[in-house]
Amino acid sequence: MGPSEEFYHFIVDRMINAFAYSRIITDEAGNAVDYELLEVNPAFEKFTGYRSSDIINCSFNLLFPHQNDFISTWVNRLEQVAQNGGREAFECYWAPLQRWFYITAYNIEPHHFITIFSDISRLKKTEAAIRKERKNFAAFFDSLDAFVFVLDTHGCIKYVNRTVVEGLGYSRKELKHSHLRLLHHPEQQEEFDRIFLAMLQGQEKYCMIPLQHKNGAPIPVESRIVKGIWSGGEVLFAVSKDISDLMLSEQKFSHAFRFNPTLMSISSMEDGYYLDVNESYCRKFEYKREELIGRSSLELGIFIDDGQRDQAKQIIICQGELVNYEIRLRTKTGKNIIGLCSVKYIQIGHKDYLLTMINDITEIRTMQKAMEEKNRQLEKLNHMLVTQAVTDDLTGLYNHRYIFASLEKEIDRAERYQQLLTIIMLDIDHFKEVNDKFGHPVGDKVLATVAAIISSNLREVDIVGRFGGDEFMIILPHTGVTEGQIVAERIRYEVEKCPFTSQNIRITASIGVCEYIGGEELDQLVTRVDELLYSAKNRGRNRTEAHML
Repeated sequence: MGPSEEFYHFIVDRMINAFAYSRIITDEAGNAVDYELLEVNPAFEKFTGYRSSDIINCSFNLLFPHQNDFISTWVNRLEQVAQNGGREAFECYWAPLQRWFYITAYNIEPHHFITIFSDISRLKKTEAAIRKERKNFAAFFDSLDAFVFVLDTHGCIKYVNRTVVEGLGYSRKELKHSHLRLLHHPEQQEEFDRIFLAMLQGQEKYCMIPLQHKNGAPIPVESRIVKGIWSGGEVLFAVSKDISDLMLSEQKFSHAFRFNPTLMSISSMEDGYYLDVNESYCRKFEYKREELIGRSSLELGIFIDDGQRDQAKQIIICQGELVNYEIRLRTKTGKNIIGLCSVKYIQIGHKDYLLTMINDITEIRTMQKAMEEKNRQLEKLNHMLVTQAVTDDLTGLYNHRYIFASLEKEIDRAERYQQLLTIIMLDIDHFKEVNDKFGHPVGDKVLATVAAIISSNLREVDIVGRFGGDEFMIILPHTGVTEGQIVAERIRYEVEKCPFTSQNIRITASIGVCEYIGGEELDQLVTRVDELLYSAKNRGRNRTEAHML
């Protein structure tokens, strides 16, 4: 025998994750508009601030009246789970609590569902830290000594780095939306347009036309234009290097490169040999700088999956860059790293090189994997807990407490919507003699077989449970007593004809059937059907007695 119902309730009550068992509420047209909380654990009370006595049988709209948009989204999602089964998992930010939750929902019966809330606020903070790391690229971009312009696809300026502002004498506001040609001498603008178009078509690599300072002074530059992504949209990056002060520019670039917290490397296009790496790169991969320079990542075995490396290389060749590509890497001592990798072309001495930037997201992926595994385990445990809490271990049917609670709900529904409702009470005839003559194991098998016969003759909306001992209760929503009597007779007939166990035991059953009368209390209805059951026994057993209205 497995753990008791009390044992599983004990576990649910001590879970750190919030647990709620709920029912979808529909309007007269059958559309889901809200849901009602039927059972919660102490963790749910703790994070909502409500006591269990204030929550049970209350709708979500009543508990959280200022969260209409939030509740509407939930109802749309959870209705599918409650109606169609399956599982739904999603992240959600709950504004009143200022916390993030990973929510898992699944159903165990029509119109009902289980919801598990896992606090992932710490994970979200870690993700925010990663986004901050990505901003380091923008900071590095802004620290470059070259003139850097972000242009729309027509050549109009969207953004410039600090070097442009300081080196050309314009403010960002003055430059925004101006065409790049206007930063060249008027007599050279037509030639610039020609070269600009040629660079976009891949016919030219560089433009040597000087930029013009706001005061009219020319600034000798070497310019290049590449396509890229900025704030989620397609743009052109124009990079102009001031070749009159090349050494100073290289010194400043080197400083920004070497001490950047993002892992950075410069490698040759042809063979992938490292030309330079920054301190963060050496520290993370556990190499000294001299161990890397002049050697390739392939030679050092830095890529765990060579196929993934080849795929990344193909993307760079086809698209001219690599943006936020997740890749698995290996350190000198064999530690695994998950990196978010971006690669850009750069030019040094008229040669193309690759600038690689890597953000380490190993911790995030590890946390996500652990969270997914915990949620899978939690879902499995909670499904088992819920099943154990409402199921009779021997027959697999609902237990007395659940069938009694279900009858109460169906009576409320029948009363509210003026619907038909019929219940059946079935008792196995002379069951004590079976136990006394053949033993309790045989008796248990008889109970399980009768339960299977009953279940096979019911609709999906019908509810059946072991009411106690050898008694079974069947609830037939939307059904009158005449139809209920037909169902009862079909079950009685199959029980009578079924050979039970290898001893070929023959079993019969006595059955009572009655229809709910409007305004009737639950106890009155159960008493009536019980009296009909005993009337069937007193009149010879193996028969059905029904109260015809």
